[in-house]
Amino acid sequence: MRAFLVLLVFAILGPPIGAAVVLTGGALVAGMLSGLSGPPANWLQAAALVSVVAYMFGGIQALVMGIAMCAWQLRGKSTLLPLKPVLIMTAVIVLGVLVFAALSSGPSLEWEFVGFAIAVHFGASLGCWAIANLLLWPMRHRSPEIVL
Repeated sequence: MRAFLVLLVFAILGPPIGAAVVLTGGALVAGMLSGLSGPPANWLQAAALVSVVAYMFGGIQALVMGIAMCAWQLRGKSTLLPLKPVLIMTAVIVLGVLVFAALSSGPSLEWEFVGFAIAVHFGASLGCWAIANLLLWPMRHRSPEIVL
């Protein structure tokens, strides 16, 4: 049950969290976070579009991450998901994305894309890790000596 919960969190919530990183980063770069110009409907439309597109661009990575963390949870003794395997697997996925982008884009890979890919993937992975641990917290093993 816990491993399946981890899989669902990473596979389903990973792309929207990555989309939130993209939207927040775009707003910070554009300098619009302090003074949101335009009606809120424009921001909601942009958020909806980015969320849908996020599954197209990040769905496979989120599924691979979910399967890897599900396997780690099945193998591990701890109820909570440790941070180290999440960071290692995210680095492997980012490396794979960058290799794929370099092979498909030809000789020039923009450095801005490298930073963008690192920020989005690590932001989504850390967000999913935090949500998964919040959901796993009530299921943790408790010591029998502690009595309320």
